[in-house]
Amino acid sequence: MKNNAKLFFKITKYPLRSWKRLGGLGVSQIIVVLSGIVNSIIWARFISKETYGQYQLILSFVSIASSFAFTGLAQSLSISAAKNFDGNFIDIVKLKIKISILLAIFLFIFSLYYKNNDPDVANGILFMAALFPLLQLKNVRQAWFNGKGWFRWLIGSNIFFSLIAVITLVLAVLLKTTSLNDLIFWRQGVVSVLICILLIIMMRWRTNTLKDNAIITFGLHTSAATLFACLISTDKYFIHRYVSTADVAVYSVALIFPNQLKALFSIFNQIFIPKLTSANNINEAWMYLKPKLLLLIILFVLIGIIGFVLFPIIIPFLFSEKYIDAIPYSKTLWLFFSMTAPLTYFSTALRAQQKTVFVYSISILHPLLLFILYYQLISYGVWGIVNAKIIMYFIVSLLYASFFFIYLKREQKN
Repeated sequence: MKNNAKLFFKITKYPLRSWKRLGGLGVSQIIVVLSGIVNSIIWARFISKETYGQYQLILSFVSIASSFAFTGLAQSLSISAAKNFDGNFIDIVKLKIKISILLAIFLFIFSLYYKNNDPDVANGILFMAALFPLLQLKNVRQAWFNGKGWFRWLIGSNIFFSLIAVITLVLAVLLKTTSLNDLIFWRQGVVSVLICILLIIMMRWRTNTLKDNAIITFGLHTSAATLFACLISTDKYFIHRYVSTADVAVYSVALIFPNQLKALFSIFNQIFIPKLTSANNINEAWMYLKPKLLLLIILFVLIGIIGFVLFPIIIPFLFSEKYIDAIPYSKTLWLFFSMTAPLTYFSTALRAQQKTVFVYSISILHPLLLFILYYQLISYGVWGIVNAKIIMYFIVSLLYASFFFIYLKREQKN
């Protein structure tokens, strides 16, 4: 009873404004999740396995290229926004555009590799290369709104873009324009234009021209460390090469719910970022995070168990019997990710506090070890890739916690 009373006190002590933000982000994230699921249902029921597999393969190549597009600058945007260095905004956007144009050229060259073996995939890569610079700006919105604490704009834009994804896919199906290139146009082309419009509006919202180049430098350091992240996105390539394109589609369906669980994780992440970023040290970040950790562990474990039990019913009902093979992959990934997700908030705190050694270590070790596991376990088919991910869930979570408490103990000694 005493423990329950303490737990209740911690919940009720949580600031009302934070609960309102959490509620607003929760509602928006539910809409985003539901939109994502509806989106996936349309793909599964109205698009062939082969086309869906090709589309996912192309997205994996784009994801690999994106790993080189100074991804760490998103962290710089959040920090700059939180500390009111609005002058950093344009400098960061310019850097993103320059590197993205260069990477688009490499994607164009890479498309020639598939020209003879799979012309559809080659053309799809070429189309994505043309859109690549604009698509790389999509994270600017979320990083800046997060850092500023503009939760209404964050919520509204999250809902808007999630609904646009569904609407464009529905239009593609209704107009019977479901070839690979048509789908890329509807899904990525329309979004690219909208991102560009929103970015122009955001530039007008800056309130000062103050700059801190050290924040941008930190983002570049983080980007250098995350270059190995491209290895994480090789899972679908391995399945395509050693199993089949259809299995890429099955695997992609298996990832739908685990990826939506990451969306739930991001709700709390978006709430925590402003406080963790503005904290003066790791000890302050720990004081903020500590009372919430037990609640998060309980929540995620319960969600994991519920999903594990219900997926055998939900997946064939939503995505049809042709994706029944996705059930064991999906429910296993869901369960183990839910068990390890709360420890990931240690990483959020360390990144917010600009702990460069941690950023470099994790950003290199995680993708490198995961790639080795992919390579070693692909002989077991899709299950090999799934098991590789599960092993890394536990390894990375332990590393997050270890680094966090090492930094905390060092501060407390000083």
